Amino acid sequence: MDKKSTSYPCVAARNLLVGALISGKHSSAKQLFGLIGAIESTDVPDLSGARKRANRMPSPDEIVTAMCRSWAEPDPDQISAFFAEDAVYHNIPMEPIHGRAAIREFIAGFLDTFESIDFDVHHQVAAGNIVMNERTDILRGLGKDTPLPVVGVFEVADGAITAWRDYFDMAAINRAFGTEPAAE
Repeated sequence: MDKKSTSYPCVAARNLLVGALISGKHSSAKQLFGLIGAIESTDVPDLSGARKRANRMPSPDEIVTAMCRSWAEPDPDQISAFFAEDAVYHNIPMEPIHGRAAIREFIAGFLDTFESIDFDVHHQVAAGNIVMNERTDILRGLGKDTPLPVVGVFEVADGAITAWRDYFDMAAINRAFGTEPAAE
């Protein structure tokens, strides 16, 4: 077992979870999610069918892609598992959210209004631990689909998202849901 796997016993489980999400096998991902923290060996079976081994850390690009896909069938626990314990999620028009538990709580609250979000990624680039994407998020809920142009910037370290900043026009959300401030 390498030093990194020894230092972070749930890295092997997280790698399998991300691999299952990347391959689109959500049932495998849900089974694996329940095993995070319980796997103590790097010699784990390759349940995703891909040639992924527990000692191979997914790239930042793969992690961000899998996280974005996970919003199509959202589960706050599954989505928040992509984040480091001390991560920061910042929708730039709003206040930043600090920590995985607070991010999970925000996602759960968001899903009280919206059923899911489809991330239609137009462009994605990665350099080192930084991933940036230009996308249109399709917010599904309240009886309609609402497109929202977004640029996302992600920082990834040790197999987890440490920072996520989304830049978008809040006025587009306000117009879509009739919450624009009254004209003076």
